Order: sequence, then structure tokens, then C-alpha cells
Amino acid sequence: MKTREIRAHHVGTAKALYLLPKQTIIETLINSGYIKTPEHDFVNFIYSYKKLFNNSNQKFRIKIEGLDFICENCPKYKNQTCDPLNPKKIIGSAFLISPEKRLTDLQVAKKYNLKEGQIYTAEELRKKAKF
Repeated sequence: MKTREIRAHHVGTAKALYLLPKQTIIETLINSGYIKTPEHDFVNFIYSYKKLFNNSNQKFRIKIEGLDFICENCPKYKNQTCDPLNPKKIIGSAFLISPEKRLTDLQVAKKYNLKEGQIYTAEELRKKAKF
């Protein structure tokens, strides 16, 4: 099983995918300008990402800056309307969290007690983020 590199804020994204109904996620993606229609490929992609967390042994290496496999598939990054390379920029769970509650990767890592470069299983991340 391949270890996936994951930005700290994408742990928050995974949590939201588990806690919010799919229709809410789709509406939020549309309202936030990530996609234009519910049929966009990014919807299927993020739900395939969610499935990775169903395998308790799936491993993830935490990143604070740079791209991960989710950033590489994000419509805003592909359209060059997002700069995910700055760890101090407020981007954490951007499309799922209200603006006043958004966090940087550094803040998300601190919130969930995640260490940059450390490898965690999906089960460990789910326990840390409580989902």
C-alpha cells in the first residue's frame, strides 16, 4: 500500500467529508467556485479520497507546504486561482469551513497534533481529528 503525502489541512477536509452530507459538500464546492456542476470530476475525486480513510492501515505523510495529491487534482490549483505553496496562507479546509474559522496548514497541524514529515495511519488521523 502506497504512503500518500497529505497537507495538514486535508485532514480537516477528510473530516468534513465524513461529517457533512454529500449534497452539502457539492453545494459548497459550487458556491466556493471550485466546480460549476455537481457532475464535475472533482466530486468523484474527493470521494475516492474519502475512501482512503476507510482503510485503517492506509498511511499518510504529513506535509505543511508544497503540493499533495489532492492539491494536484484541485480545480482552483489547476486554474491557477489558488496558491497552496504558502504554509502561512489561510487555506485549511477552505471550501468547507466558514471564513472566520479557516486555518493555515501550520494551525491545523497544531490543532490535531500532527508533525510534519511523520507518517500516520488513517486510523490515527481519524482519532486525532475525531471523525
